[in-house]
Amino acid sequence: MNKQWNKDGLTRKKLENDFRIHEPFQVLEKNLSNLLARAFSKSSSLYHYQSLAILNEIKQTDTIGIEQSFILWQNENSPESNREITYLRNALYHKFSDWYQRLNHRIFRDSMSDLFLDMEKYNQRLQLITLSNPKTVRRSLYLLLRILRNLQNKREIYIQEIAKSGETDPSLAVLIAFLKNYQYLVDQFNKRWEAYPLFYVNQILKESPQKAIIPSAWFIAVKNNTTRQAQLPKGTGIITQVPFPVQDIQFCYRTDEDYSVNNMKITSIHSLLLEKDPKKYPASRLGFVTSIWQKQLNNRIGNVPSKKPNLDSELIFENQSSIQAGLIIESPMLLLREGHRDIHITFGLEEDSISYFKELIATTEQSSHETGRVLNDAFLLELSTEKGWDPIYAYTLTFINENSFYLKFVLNEKFDPTTPCSEAHGCQTRNPALRILMNTDAWLFPYSWVHRIFITSLKIKVHVSGMSSLKIYNPLGEVDASVHFPLFGLEAQKGSWFAFGNYEIAIKPIQSMGITLQ
Repeated sequence: MNKQWNKDGLTRKKLENDFRIHEPFQVLEKNLSNLLARAFSKSSSLYHYQSLAILNEIKQTDTIGIEQSFILWQNENSPESNREITYLRNALYHKFSDWYQRLNHRIFRDSMSDLFLDMEKYNQRLQLITLSNPKTVRRSLYLLLRILRNLQNKREIYIQEIAKSGETDPSLAVLIAFLKNYQYLVDQFNKRWEAYPLFYVNQILKESPQKAIIPSAWFIAVKNNTTRQAQLPKGTGIITQVPFPVQDIQFCYRTDEDYSVNNMKITSIHSLLLEKDPKKYPASRLGFVTSIWQKQLNNRIGNVPSKKPNLDSELIFENQSSIQAGLIIESPMLLLREGHRDIHITFGLEEDSISYFKELIATTEQSSHETGRVLNDAFLLELSTEKGWDPIYAYTLTFINENSFYLKFVLNEKFDPTTPCSEAHGCQTRNPALRILMNTDAWLFPYSWVHRIFITSLKIKVHVSGMSSLKIYNPLGEVDASVHFPLFGLEAQKGSWFAFGNYEIAIKPIQSMGITLQ
């Protein structure tokens, strides 16, 4: 889940780099991209329109640093931070436009490169951005960052194409050949210094380094086709070899809980954005989430990425949609096929949850009126019927006895019979289900307080009147209740009997029942 506040990057690569044990200090720079950047800085006008110089500027752009700056300013949520975020977006946009114009000036129209074609495609997309619209700043910034990362990931392909194109300036070709030779010599020179820090610590200072702290690790378990399910008990050891400058070291990682490997596959991955809109009251004053957005990332599934990834589906916050979040209650008590039906549901709460909700109500003006505003439009109720999810437009939700939530709603005679969930509902259940969803248009969007409420018990009571689909039996057998019949048989005697019921009654724990005979 990606939150819009207090986060450290969006990539697993960034997380791994934070824990990585870096190589010994490099005496001389050997990275070709950094060496080229230094050379171009001294002769920027000479190679200003060279494709390799433009590509190297793209490579040197720190997308992670830009993103971190955006997150820091976003957390402040002030007019100054909004100006800084807009400046970040505009600077990145103008930088991309400069690269495109220089490349467009340089390129030969009869032999357009992949770099130019990709930049032209992205430029057409960026032309749709309205720089003066403050609502598009965040999305357009992430769009620009994603474009840059796509270009950086294809850098090696672009370099090979530039090398074979024959359009490189001769002096630049000589410079590259010199830097590659220099890179090889520097690498050999740096290797002489690798053992010197340990020599100084061990032989001069007579100290031994502290043992390395082994971080947590991810592992992938692949099940063979002959096994239906494989178990990895807690404490299973997994040995791996970690490269170190002087000598590789073997570490043994152990699983911290029991794991099961089966044939289950991921069908879809979604990114989630918890949004805090400063314009919505009272959520903005309380620092609450105002909406939840999702984006399906289907082309991120699998071990092999798509050869031609779709830029739209790769963007984490592009084309997102509002998500329906809540809970589903499945129970035989909800099998209600006919008549006038009253449903009462009591949610028992933990003590900490009770204290928290009382504090919340105290924060929102301390009155029963505010309690009603917090609860009565917080949720959307739906029951499963043959048509799908049928909405329940009227309900009451109260905080009774200061220790429980009490939900009440009524189904009249015209409401369709409830049924178990099927494919039409998006899930399958044995009994009818009640879906309680968070209302995005609520006075106070409930996510921020609901996820801190823990339910300890759930009690459902129903009262049904006007039920007519009953099966009636007497000593003569099953009788037709739609016509007149002798209740206790043709010759009623002492000990004569009759029985009635149906499936809806049979599956419920009945407290009381009444029958009207005419």
